[in-house]
Amino acid sequence: MVTEDNGFDHRVRNGTVQYADNNSVLFRPPGQDVIWLFCMRSPMHYRDSENIALVAAYTVDGGLSWQHVELSLGYQRPLIIVAGIETVIRDGVPHYLLPAHRNTRRRDRHGDRRQFVLESNSLVHWKMADYVDYLDSNPIFLHEGKIAPSDKGDGLKIVMRTAGMARECPLDPPVAWSSHSGDGGKTWTIAKPEPALPNYRAKSFYGVDAGGRHIYVYNDNANREGLWYKMKVRGDAWSIPMCFYHENNRNSYPTLVEDKPAEWIAVWDSSNSPDKKRTAIRFGRLKIE
Repeated sequence: MVTEDNGFDHRVRNGTVQYADNNSVLFRPPGQDVIWLFCMRSPMHYRDSENIALVAAYTVDGGLSWQHVELSLGYQRPLIIVAGIETVIRDGVPHYLLPAHRNTRRRDRHGDRRQFVLESNSLVHWKMADYVDYLDSNPIFLHEGKIAPSDKGDGLKIVMRTAGMARECPLDPPVAWSSHSGDGGKTWTIAKPEPALPNYRAKSFYGVDAGGRHIYVYNDNANREGLWYKMKVRGDAWSIPMCFYHENNRNSYPTLVEDKPAEWIAVWDSSNSPDKKRTAIRFGRLKIE
């Protein structure tokens, strides 16, 4: 990200080290004009972004300039973020939940692969809320989860991308898994499969609109060719699959924000051919009938 004040410019070195910032999460706390940016920072020479640190900045002028913030982190291990922050109220105080995961096993045979949730009531000091665990008898690589109000009653739900623990391949059957929190995100249940929500080892989007309808946007195959979605009214089953975007190219990592009732703004990474991926960024609108 390059702004008028070179806020997050990877071309600028920090001493002898050149960093890359990625997987940006923008967040505007309810009732405020300040916009926060959280992202992952890793040295440019790293082969991937599996082992990185969390950094942040905020803007009060709509993004023209950014003020860096030194975060106080109770969690002090590598992490990966891809999804937005969920706000909850506990005893009248806003708390912010940031889903994250780590994949230290890719570079360290003694590492692990874990989904967890960080929490803060200041956006500056972050601590571990809880891990999203799986059964010891059935280890699953749970990651890239998205938190939103539950579609099965009160509380919160996190819906996660899934893969096999050993080889990071799609599960059989290829479905998302989820976990529930009934205490405002402080603790999370053992994860369970979501039979109606496909997941082919790809980041999906789970959210709820102003009318209380839940939405799930996903890839319907491992090649990430198109984006599909399902809808759900509380108490009903998930709808049949509906096509959002499908062209002769590759598409993944959908992120949506409701712009007006029943109308979502979407952004995702894409390409201009079926042979290459992540060469373009696309924007679109998804209108729900």
